[in-house]
Amino acid sequence: MINARSETVGEKRAFGAALRARRCLVPADGFYEWGPWEGGRGPYHLELEGGALFAIAGLYERWVGPGGEIVDSCTLLTTDANADVRPIHDRMPVILERGAYAAWLDPKPVQPGELAPLLAPWAGPPLRPRPVADRVNRVAFDDPSCLDRAAPPAQGRLPF
Repeated sequence: MINARSETVGEKRAFGAALRARRCLVPADGFYEWGPWEGGRGPYHLELEGGALFAIAGLYERWVGPGGEIVDSCTLLTTDANADVRPIHDRMPVILERGAYAAWLDPKPVQPGELAPLLAPWAGPPLRPRPVADRVNRVAFDDPSCLDRAAPPAQGRLPF
């Protein structure tokens, strides 16, 4: 599971133990969301000014796969969209403020409610959206061209 809703992650069997004791930071310089384009939907890449790095709240697990192999997995936490993302999508990754990294990574077990204040929509510098080509949604493409700017939606209008 790639994403987990931060509001209910502590109630889910698949994530409860990881939330209590196996939290991680996932470094990123942007993320993709699909949102409205005139006449349909299309992908957007959202980033901070200048492509600055940030950290997404994550959970990790290590388990034994069907063939006996060790599998390391990770899920990203999501929250309600902030004002920058809302015109595109109603959810966004939980981006943690730098000052919250230590609390998020603290290895002592915690109860899920103790972490709730950290899991709010991003309130830092603006996230800048731009349309990108839909190749980002195809597994055959895993290269920098996924970030190529797309032609603007029909008639050049974005939803913001």
